[in-house]
Amino acid sequence: MNFSNSHYFYMCIKNAFCVPTEHNSRGGLAYGQPVKKKRFPSLRFLVAFTVKTTTMKSLDLIYQHKGYGRFPYVIQRLRAGLYKQIPMHIEENSSKRAEGLFLSPEALAEAATFEAACKTRFRSFWLQSSAKAKTPINACLVFNPQEAYYLDEKCEGTTGPIPAGGWLYAMDGKTLISEEGAHYLEP
Repeated sequence: MNFSNSHYFYMCIKNAFCVPTEHNSRGGLAYGQPVKKKRFPSLRFLVAFTVKTTTMKSLDLIYQHKGYGRFPYVIQRLRAGLYKQIPMHIEENSSKRAEGLFLSPEALAEAATFEAACKTRFRSFWLQSSAKAKTPINACLVFNPQEAYYLDEKCEGTTGPIPAGGWLYAMDGKTLISEEGAHYLEP
């Protein structure tokens, strides 16, 4: 059979998004019995699904030059659905417009790996911020789209999934960078 491109696209969307629902049949072998049939979900579901799976592609160029959306970075949870991103840079490679946490060449030389230097800098940031807030802050260091490094109240590190969605603000806590998407730029 030769299907047109639009029919193929329709079948792909139908198979990807249709959800089984039960209803009573109107004939056939299972007359009057509950049968499962695939139906399209509501438009509200499709819009929500599309928004939640989008990445931060609309980030202004000015924020990209400051280091937002690039790994590694720190995400601080201000409250439910509200996050602040703090970029992390190597001092000698950063531009004058960059803002965030900086790794000195000395810190990189002392640490065994780049990841270890990032964790050490994040730990010192976490301790300073927690002391200033007089309570442990809820923050993590994000290395890639799958892995984040969290510190608990005892300053012990664990790994887990990265936060996503919600409203993402710049370091100043006033400038909205992204809404309802990933907190990083796709390469």
